[in-house]
Amino acid sequence: MTRRPLSLTRALMVFIVVVELILLPVRAQAMAPQGQPGANYFQISVQQFGLGDPRVPAEVLRKLSARSAKEVSDAHRTRWRVTGRGLLEQNSGGKKKLWAGKDGLP
Repeated sequence: MTRRPLSLTRALMVFIVVVELILLPVRAQAMAPQGQPGANYFQISVQQFGLGDPRVPAEVLRKLSARSAKEVSDAHRTRWRVTGRGLLEQNSGGKKKLWAGKDGLP
């Protein structure tokens, strides 16, 4: 039994199916309702409040005003210490790295 080469008609049908699959998401986006933000995807919005704003929950205010730890350890036994120059990372082998504003820290 020999294989016949793909006929032109069959090749055209395969091409049309592939194009349809590619265009399906584009068509769905084009048919989406307009003027409704977030209708097709989740959107995160942010609103900032002052610390004296009554809309800020008491629990959040309590945690913001609580004293923070100067040193913590993570699951990999890496120690993180707050210093005057930045954030000091010390791995379990003793290797240290100082993270500062130039590294993206505030």
